[in-house]
Amino acid sequence: HSSKTKDGPIKVALSLFGLMVVVFLMFSVFQPKNKKELDRPPLQVVMEQQNQLHKQSQQHPLPNINLDDDAISAPKSNHDHDDHDDHAANRGEQAKLAAPKQQADIEIIYSEDKNDARSSSDTAAYDSDDPYQHPSHPARPPQSIAVSALSDEQLSQFFDTDIDARDRFNATNTPGVNHRGQLYVMNYIFLPSEQMMAIFLLTAEYLDPAHGLHAWPSRRRRADLPEVYKNIRSTIYAQYKSASPSFACVFRVAREVWVSQVDFVPNNTTRDRYVNEGTEIMRCNVPMMAINNAYKKLQQPSIFYDENATFSFVLTQNWQHLISNDEAADVALKSLVHVSLSFVMGVRSGIGLLDHDEPLIYKKANQARYLTLCMPPISEPLAFLAEIVAHYIANLGIEHIYIGTFFAHDKVDAHRAKLLDRIRPWYEQGLVTIWPHEQPWIEFTDKAKSHWLNQCLYYAKSRDSYTLSLDADEFLVLKRIDEVYDKLKEGEFEARQSSMQAQFSSLVKSTVSKFDDVDDHFCWLTFESYQMWQLMYPEEQYMVRRFLGREQRAQLTWSKVIWNTKHLHFTGYHAGGACSAQDHDWRQVVNDWRESKDTKHVYRFNAEQEGALLHYYNCRQIRIEPKDSKLRNPWSKLANDSRMMDVYWTNIEHDFEKYKIQATYPDESDVMNTKYYREHYGFGNSMTNWYQKYSEDKKDLTTA
Repeated sequence: HSSKTKDGPIKVALSLFGLMVVVFLMFSVFQPKNKKELDRPPLQVVMEQQNQLHKQSQQHPLPNINLDDDAISAPKSNHDHDDHDDHAANRGEQAKLAAPKQQADIEIIYSEDKNDARSSSDTAAYDSDDPYQHPSHPARPPQSIAVSALSDEQLSQFFDTDIDARDRFNATNTPGVNHRGQLYVMNYIFLPSEQMMAIFLLTAEYLDPAHGLHAWPSRRRRADLPEVYKNIRSTIYAQYKSASPSFACVFRVAREVWVSQVDFVPNNTTRDRYVNEGTEIMRCNVPMMAINNAYKKLQQPSIFYDENATFSFVLTQNWQHLISNDEAADVALKSLVHVSLSFVMGVRSGIGLLDHDEPLIYKKANQARYLTLCMPPISEPLAFLAEIVAHYIANLGIEHIYIGTFFAHDKVDAHRAKLLDRIRPWYEQGLVTIWPHEQPWIEFTDKAKSHWLNQCLYYAKSRDSYTLSLDADEFLVLKRIDEVYDKLKEGEFEARQSSMQAQFSSLVKSTVSKFDDVDDHFCWLTFESYQMWQLMYPEEQYMVRRFLGREQRAQLTWSKVIWNTKHLHFTGYHAGGACSAQDHDWRQVVNDWRESKDTKHVYRFNAEQEGALLHYYNCRQIRIEPKDSKLRNPWSKLANDSRMMDVYWTNIEHDFEKYKIQATYPDESDVMNTKYYREHYGFGNSMTNWYQKYSEDKKDLTTA
């Protein structure tokens, strides 16, 4: 009896609790709905609460999602290159997604556990490779947002139906303009070590006739010009970075999707006057580890390790509905940019490159290079190209050369075949890459070189520590090499050549060795240039053996640079641009230009004590002649320089003999074949044999 008495209060309490549960359930079941029941599961955006959102807030704000209105507002844009640093005070709040309402068609999953089964699987497997785990300067592009639970219809619509056939870019049609004329895709490059895409766009500024060295839709083929190119000046975005809605890259593996908002590299940061704002560079994060895990789930090898695999993604302004599931917004944005970009993984470029180089594959061992060369586009297969390739490989020890081309549309095949014939031995060994830069329906200007140079810079980033940038008529000479040759010229050829080849990289290493961080030092290193202008030996069959006379003083007007590829993010011809070395703000110009010096961020080699360029200024057309007032006069006295013949020719000649390469001349591109040379010197004569033609008085040629 006493036992029952003790248990009574407990039973009563349990009964009351049960009654409350029943009432609560009834209330929940019969409460009227404000919205129609969903006919699909809610879209899930997986976020690891303590890690993912913190990292995102440290880099970039996420879009503000307003779930009350089932709408999404675009993040505030800034048009003065301050996307990275000027929103610091608001980042914490902007990074937090609004808490979903009970009926919202979206579910934000905050995971306290990195191994949460609902997250993008086994994040621990790739956390060590997550570039967002560590601070970055400059800030990386916004981190990718993982999206799941999209229906088959949504996936098909976004990645297939919504993409116009004319907007599917690959090696067959890149570069080119989208079918509405809003953006001109020059190229896109995958950087595996940086885990990002760089997308290169031609700008409205480049098409502006009011700007020097501008380009224009082809006038020579006006009758054949596609309609979209006729109107491109009025249809292309005036500023990509201020376009609304903003751009994003969207990646997909099966049913898993990732949205990566783009950022923009500051493109008005070089002192080269015609380069700024001619190229727009977008960057977006590639969620490589998440993509790897998605392939792992499918029991398939990752695409990043297959050099023959085709990798595709979408560049779009129509992406926010993927996060908000706002179908009305999706429909409203159908007229905006929505293009597919594809490339072969082993090439890493939207433009097909010609080479036998070993493909750069993520995490494959022994693929890094220290010192390479980017040679901006040539408009013809210059006869002396074999000489310059031999010089930089056999004398300077350059590990790889990228050569750009911009051949006339009706001569591309013939010129490319001739170019390959002239450099074939090095091309077949994988030492040279031919990089087509022909831009359909856009005329060639000198500024096209800057477009290409920025692409080459980004292509080098994942592989090459330092890259020299110069034209095909510029030969670097170093005092170190001169001294090695003098000491060893009577010795064994192989030993002497090996020692000569080691000097250039040794010079770079010793120059940066005073810094604790061998990567974080100068933005770039500059060589001054001697203008080599006087042709003295017309009987010689090789270009570098013909010229002897140069300007006495080296100058910076045609200086060229070595890029520190880790910290340089935009470049011109004669100086770099956006630089992050030594915590420099990449939005600020590095003011090292001719008389202005920035010794902290730029190293200038001493022309006499370290090295300089011999710029063969008259090798293709006569541009310097002191006796002709219509041409440029030398800027300093005439001096004779025979180093190319006395020091460097031995190794060049050895390669010509080894590979059975024909002599440079005779060739139709010989400067002595030009009208000017024939009229003022006579074919077969040196430039000391000057004639002046007085055509207006119909006088005979007279010796000056």
